[in-house]
Amino acid sequence: LQSIIVSCMENARGDIASRIVQRMAHKRDDFSQFVGNLNHDQMADLVSSVKQLLSDVVKNISYPEKACDFLIPLTAPIAQSVSRFRDFQIREISIQFGIDQVPRRGWGFKADFFAVMANALATECVFLDGAAHQPTETIEAWAELVEFMFSSVRDGYYQQVRTLLCLNLH
Repeated sequence: LQSIIVSCMENARGDIASRIVQRMAHKRDDFSQFVGNLNHDQMADLVSSVKQLLSDVVKNISYPEKACDFLIPLTAPIAQSVSRFRDFQIREISIQFGIDQVPRRGWGFKADFFAVMANALATECVFLDGAAHQPTETIEAWAELVEFMFSSVRDGYYQQVRTLLCLNLH
């Protein structure tokens, strides 16, 4: 499944994050209103953060495999260690993305937007495959990754909200 994701991203144009944000605005009126109220710099920052999230996650999907090519065939313990490291990195990237969204609450950002973001990201990235793989495999690959990413995104977001609330109470 990882190879499908990497293959899809190799087909991506530079505007993938813009298309994800546009799809979100099309699907949710309140998100459309949120982005409509952003100034140019705020909108560019939002799109850039989505692009960076996707780029960093995909780098961490493909990097360990390429870095370990000299070990082929990988022994099971090494392969498991590489997989755990990759999952840890993706989780940390996703948590940080969630944390980074908290300041946008002041502009009208809601945690509910993560669900529509996950859906839009998966949808746009599935389109990148261009039928190079079986559709069910492509959907499964992106659905699995997006589920993993966005559970961590939400964790980071709520962790930061709780931290700020505690700081404000003291």
